[in-house]
Amino acid sequence: MLLLHGWDPRRPLDRFWFTIGGAAEHGEELRAAGVREMQEEVGITLDEELLGEPIHTAFIEFTWAGMHFVQDQTFYAVALPGGVPVSFDGMGWLERSTVDKHAWLTPEELQAQEFGRTDPRLPDVMRLAVAAVRGQ
Repeated sequence: MLLLHGWDPRRPLDRFWFTIGGAAEHGEELRAAGVREMQEEVGITLDEELLGEPIHTAFIEFTWAGMHFVQDQTFYAVALPGGVPVSFDGMGWLERSTVDKHAWLTPEELQAQEFGRTDPRLPDVMRLAVAAVRGQ
């Protein structure tokens, strides 16, 4: 699964892995938001219909850049061909200044990483994504 690696600008030594995503804009459907976020954050263009049904939903609460976030998350999975280029060029300046790399990781590789993750349930979500794309 494609993950991003970065940090909270107020805690630069606290590094972690996280999924591609963000808030849906006012009136924006969730699939459309997912497609937009993929393009903005990693430069990958997707057809909205490829996202299919959500594979998981979750509630999360966290602080980033001194702001408190309370989110309902909806996860989608899509299989991509190997070697798809990743680009951070579409990120805003704050995102670009707090993301240092990306990686295609398995749930097991993520669990073995010395850095944390935004949500301890992320390896389980990754397993759901793998199962979903294998079923496509």
